[in-house]
Amino acid sequence: MVLGGAAFAFIAFIALLLACVASIPSLSDVAATTSTPEVGDCIQEDGNDITVVDCDSSAAEYEIIGIEPTEVTREEFDRDSDPCPSFPEAERAYWYGRSDSSGRVFCVVSVR
Repeated sequence: MVLGGAAFAFIAFIALLLACVASIPSLSDVAATTSTPEVGDCIQEDGNDITVVDCDSSAAEYEIIGIEPTEVTREEFDRDSDPCPSFPEAERAYWYGRSDSSGRVFCVVSVR
């Protein structure tokens, strides 16, 4: 079967469209790079993830009061009995990073 000019152009267009869609980063990649929590941010715990939320929101559970100066791996964080020595008033600690590298330790207090 020989394709006519219009059919060939349509197939080329679809192939180009699929190539463009495949190069768009996933929503989770975008969220991880554009909304990294900082001191003063409020967060909501969502399973194993944390999400930055407005501190006046009913969804706000914790406020970040400090970030430990040294990055650690998830394994080091899990073994540490005091992950926030620089912030003794911290009630909890969250590790934020990629599983294959070092991450930051967020020290938080409850806002409720």
